[in-house]
Amino acid sequence: MLLGGISLDICTLQLSLDLLEAGYEPYVVVDVSGSDTSLNETAALLRMTQAGAVMVSWASVASEIMKDWQTPEGTEVGQLYQEFSYWGNRW
Repeated sequence: MLLGGISLDICTLQLSLDLLEAGYEPYVVVDVSGSDTSLNETAALLRMTQAGAVMVSWASVASEIMKDWQTPEGTEVGQLYQEFSYWGNRW
């Protein structure tokens, strides 16, 4: 189950812990959620990881869903990388 939230250290953390307790395997898309401080964000990431959630990025999720660059989605995912990833937007 993929998830993210407005607040990584409150919304996403609590949902992730609840899903783990219910027997799900949450994949937390870490770069779609925010936090008010980097310390709170780091603590939430560590807590979710220690509890058993899997940390992923939006790019890794897109790549896994796409599976193969030769599919029609491959071109679209490549375009997303170019427009919205750090390495795609470097000068």
